[in-house]
Amino acid sequence: DRARLPSNGDTNKLSVIEGQLAWMVHIIAAVLKIKQGTSC
Repeated sequence: DRARLPSNGDTNKLSVIEGQLAWMVHIIAAVLKIKQGTSC
């Protein structure tokens, strides 16, 4: 049974990584919008 737990941990890590990537995309988009606003 314990041998199956690591697979679940990997899926959890993937979900966390996807969440972090989503946050990074939002932050980068916000920074780009701010730069475009100041440049204009």
